[in-house]
Amino acid sequence: YRKYFKIPHDAKLSREGVDLIHNLVCSHRRRYSFEQIKNHPFFKQVPFENLMKMKPPFIPQLTSDTDSSHFDAIEAEQDMDKGSDFKPSKATDKTHFWGYTFKRPLDMSSPAMEKLMNDVGVNNGQKGNSKFKPKYK
Repeated sequence: YRKYFKIPHDAKLSREGVDLIHNLVCSHRRRYSFEQIKNHPFFKQVPFENLMKMKPPFIPQLTSDTDSSHFDAIEAEQDMDKGSDFKPSKATDKTHFWGYTFKRPLDMSSPAMEKLMNDVGVNNGQKGNSKFKPKYK
């Protein structure tokens, strides 16, 4: 996101809107919590405590569960900027990302990982009370 995420100058967003977007599209450490979002100046007019009791200003009439007629049509050439520097890392096919789910990298120094390593008999050369004994010495 740091390299590719940019809000166009002609987007006509308020400073508050830009600030909110930048604090949502960012590192998970800096990302706003729900309370911070609710208290952000962009939402100062939103009565969050009564939101569920309010009548929405527009309720779309849908023809099916997949009806997208209330969204603007996007031309194929608008999907990606042809002058973009983005290049795929390798050739892909239709199933390249099939079933992919993000997995956070392991923190090998976390207490949970240290406990797991101790339980399986890997304890940095220290003798411990491991339930599992290695087969070979």
